[in-house]
Amino acid sequence: MERIATAEEVELQKIIERVVTSKSAKKLIVAGPGAGKTTLFKTLLKASPGCKEDRLVLTFINSLKDDLENQLSDYASVFTLHGYCLGLLHRKEKTA
Repeated sequence: MERIATAEEVELQKIIERVVTSKSAKKLIVAGPGAGKTTLFKTLLKASPGCKEDRLVLTFINSLKDDLENQLSDYASVFTLHGYCLGLLHRKEKTA
């Protein structure tokens, strides 16, 4: 028996479809906890051309980084902003 989607799930799918089909290359997503942002990001990453090495997901929050890495690491490299910048600094040191 097929499960019927809730009103919230239907609304989320409509929003995801609007964002994914948007012609804009840049997208700003503002939403509270549990609103479906990670699901949206996963859908965007799946629909985007390129490979994992060409994609970057940044967050400020360490615990969120772990969750995003679990869910999005097949599609993008995931870092905290501070961890990513630290990596850039160390990479710059090696080439200097």
